Amino acid sequence: MALEGLRRGIQGALSRLRGKRSIDEEELRGMVKDLRRALLAADFNVRQTKEITDRLELRMRDDEPRPGLTLQTHAMNIIYAELVRLLGEPREILPFNQRILMVGLYGQGKTTTTAKIAAWWKRKHKLEIGVIEADVHRPGAYAQLKQLLEDHDIDVYGDPKNTDATSIVKAGMQQMANKDVVIIDTAGRDQLDEDLQEELKQIADIVQATESLLVIDAQVGQAAGPVAAKFHELVGVTGVIVTKLDGTAKGGVIFSLYDQLKIPVTFVGVGEGFDDLRAFNPIKYVDGIIDNV
Repeated sequence: MALEGLRRGIQGALSRLRGKRSIDEEELRGMVKDLRRALLAADFNVRQTKEITDRLELRMRDDEPRPGLTLQTHAMNIIYAELVRLLGEPREILPFNQRILMVGLYGQGKTTTTAKIAAWWKRKHKLEIGVIEADVHRPGAYAQLKQLLEDHDIDVYGDPKNTDATSIVKAGMQQMANKDVVIIDTAGRDQLDEDLQEELKQIADIVQATESLLVIDAQVGQAAGPVAAKFHELVGVTGVIVTKLDGTAKGGVIFSLYDQLKIPVTFVGVGEGFDDLRAFNPIKYVDGIIDNV
């Protein structure tokens, strides 16, 4: 699972304190070194890793453990507080009168996630939801989205014969004008080339989105930050959906994304099924790391 390696790394670092009532400088440096190695291996960026370990080292020297706490538990509580701090406050998107622009690179699970989030809001809020397929570059994108949503009573607009994404979006916005929520799935690329950038800008101008959600694969790792920064520059990303957290991804990407851009993670994908899209809660995510340490 995504968090298992990080959990084991923290556990290994804290094991140096097992049974200790006080800590000397050599033990403290060894624990900090082990924790630094664990964070970097989990795709935390270098600056973040230094910040966490520096604050742990400082607080282990300066803060007295609460009465009854072991030194190991004291260190774990500091790490827990630092990880929660790095993720910021949870943010729920209330899907009322929303125009949602979905963006991301090719192969990140964007179209599947578009279907999942549409079905999530339909199921949870009983709203009228429409989806526009604006990916004119990937054969079968419209057919895929239609198939994914055929059992969910959600209208899908697209035109497989049209190669102009902006005209599809204009027509789709008119057709979906009476919907509570309209979600626009855009094209991905292996890289953010100039053509895609221009297309996204034009679509963003038409849609005037209330939310722009970046879909990114957790396995992208530390490259996620620069990717997110570029999309943010283009369309003003307001939230991130991290997919494939159930696989071999290391999980630290979530911390890096918020730390670098202060854009909250709003949903995570933990499987292929429609029920595997979860609203993201920072405290529960950190609980999943710290549990059983």
